Amino acid sequence: MLFLESKTLNHAVDADSRTRLLQELQERDMVPLIRSHRLRCFEDVLLSSDRVAEMEKSLAASKDSTIEEPFVVGDLFCFPDYILFLVFEDEDASVRAGIVFEASTPEPFRKLDAFCQDVRSMLVLNDEQNAGSFSE
Repeated sequence: MLFLESKTLNHAVDADSRTRLLQELQERDMVPLIRSHRLRCFEDVLLSSDRVAEMEKSLAASKDSTIEEPFVVGDLFCFPDYILFLVFEDEDASVRAGIVFEASTPEPFRKLDAFCQDVRSMLVLNDEQNAGSFSE
């Protein structure tokens, strides 16, 4: 049997911040499953990795969608005995972070709390860096 627990972080995250957050999580050895596969597809289509970041940024910033959905709506982070997830909620300017786990998963709530703390600190740091770049 699988269990699910989630928490809401009241924090608005724009398109650039979503991609940057996933990139920063990946740099901390938390590989975002959807983003990593998307980047791999971009690399295959472009026949090199030279312009993958440019392609991702361009698509994330695009407003020309027929369904008017953001490019990045969330991602999954898979581990041997649990999955963490992020869902960016546009309508209430929040981020939902959660965990899917089995009964035998050790300390799932501690894992979720640590994940939420990491995400929150990265979002706050990004906000501070953005505020600093606007004031200069």
